[in-house]
Amino acid sequence: MKLSKFIYKIFIRLSKIISRKGIYPFLNIEFKKISSSKKVLTIGAGGEVNLLLNQYSKKNSFDLVSFDIEKKMMPDIMGDICTFDFKEEKYDYVVIVEVLEHLHSPHLAISNIKSILNKGGKIILTVPFIFPIHERPYDYYRFTKYGLEFLFKGFTNLKIKERNSW
Repeated sequence: MKLSKFIYKIFIRLSKIISRKGIYPFLNIEFKKISSSKKVLTIGAGGEVNLLLNQYSKKNSFDLVSFDIEKKMMPDIMGDICTFDFKEEKYDYVVIVEVLEHLHSPHLAISNIKSILNKGGKIILTVPFIFPIHERPYDYYRFTKYGLEFLFKGFTNLKIKERNSW
């Protein structure tokens, strides 16, 4: 049993490397565009992506607020993005990278995100497509570009780019 768990962990790690091919060049381009004095909300407070975003926040002097449902991630705001009431809080950017598949109600999350974006605000979002189940039992969905178009149908200037065959 221990060998099979070990092999599974290797499989997940290799899948993640393949799945994230091209993600960091994309994120570098997008994060570089965020100028000083902008207010940025990152949904999903941990991982390599947020380390990169923190570097850009320090370099470009924008305000970065982290949001997560898990206390152990030590977010600035803790809650469920599908139902959280931000009251009057608004953001210029919302970053949600490799998180949407873990949300129980992505349509509610997208609606909530839309409500907290300033006029002209932007979402930087990535999702895996063909990827093994991970973060059990909180891995609910995989999205095609058509599913993303449907979820974001109320947005303007929507650009969906396929990252790789995964």
